[in-house]
Amino acid sequence: MKGGTAFGFWCRRASLPGALIVCCGLFADPVSALWLEQTFDANLATCQERTRPAWCQEWFATLEEARPDDVGDDDPEWRRTPIARNLEICSTHWPPDWCADCLEGLRAIHDGEVYQSIVGRVVSAIEAERARLRAEHEAWRSVVDRVRQRIMTDGDVDAVEARAEAGESEALELLAWMHVQGYGVDPDFARAYELYGRAVLGGRDDLKPNLAAIWPYLNENQRKSLRDRFTGQ
Repeated sequence: MKGGTAFGFWCRRASLPGALIVCCGLFADPVSALWLEQTFDANLATCQERTRPAWCQEWFATLEEARPDDVGDDDPEWRRTPIARNLEICSTHWPPDWCADCLEGLRAIHDGEVYQSIVGRVVSAIEAERARLRAEHEAWRSVVDRVRQRIMTDGDVDAVEARAEAGESEALELLAWMHVQGYGVDPDFARAYELYGRAVLGGRDDLKPNLAAIWPYLNENQRKSLRDRFTGQ
C-alpha cells in the first residue's frame, strides 16, 4: 500500500480483514482497542514495555499495513525489519543510533492519511459490530420477556432452543422451565433435568434445587440415563 510518509517498515504484510476480525471480536473489552484512541506517544510507551498488552500486535499490524512500498535494497536495515523487532531493539538501555530515525518514521506513518484511513475503517467496523450485538441482545431480552409472560410469538421457541444448544445458561434454564410447564414444548421432566444439569455444570449452582425438585418425578430408566450422562456411572 502506498503512503505519503517519509519512512517505512519492510515486513510481512498484515491483512486488514484479519485486524478487523480481531478488533470486532474484542469489542466488549474497551482496553483491547486503546490503540485506536491513544496518541502515538502513548501507544509507543505502552508497547515498548517488557510485558506489553496484546493489542500492540494490532497496532503494529495496522502500521505495517500503512507503510509505503518504495523500500529499496539501499535503504537502512531497520526499514526492512518488522516493527515489533525494531521497538524491541530500541527499548534497550543502549539503543542504536538509527532508532531516532526509526521512531520518527514510525510517527510519520501513524500521522499519515493511509494509517488514519485504516483506523477509520476499523472503528466503523467495531461500531457496526457493537450495534449488531446490541440489537441481538435486545431481541433476546424480548424473547425472554415473552416466554416469561406466556405470550410467545412464532420463532421464540427456536430462538430459545438454539441458544440452549449453544450452552447459554439463561436459555438452558428457560427451556428447562418450558419443559416442566409444557409451555411451547412437550412436558418432559427428564429433558428439563438434563437442561438444568447442563446449566449447573456451567456454573449455575443456584439451579441445583430445581434438580432436586424434579428428581422424584423421574422413573428409574430416566434416572439411570441421566446418571450415565452426567457421571458416566
